[in-house]
Amino acid sequence: MFSLKPERLDYRISTTEMEVRYTEQNGVNINVDVTPLVESGEMKYHHMQLSFSNVAELRCITLNFYEANYNTYELNGTNPDTGIYQVSDSQWLEQEREKYDPTHRLQLKHYIVVGYDSYAELLASTYTVDIQ
Repeated sequence: MFSLKPERLDYRISTTEMEVRYTEQNGVNINVDVTPLVESGEMKYHHMQLSFSNVAELRCITLNFYEANYNTYELNGTNPDTGIYQVSDSQWLEQEREKYDPTHRLQLKHYIVVGYDSYAELLASTYTVDIQ
């Protein structure tokens, strides 16, 4: 069992389409549609771009995350469920850390970004969020 900590955001992923773009120089950009966590009475969608830097590895999986991992994860923390998680006790990160970041200079983390019927997993340093 692995532990997921929802990332602190004011939005929740609510998309049926996820676009993932990887380049050597710019890392990984993930585009999704989101809705505000605090509802204002009308359902308003926004476009969110997550830009990950120092990406060591990227996996794109075409399965519903929650169905594919039923009973294998637990949600931790006090943040609302946004669909963007950091894996607290990542075996994948521990296995690959010596290869990608033996001195821990990059401070890699294991992130999961969940769409509707797909999800992306990354070993990356950090990310920025752009909402439109």
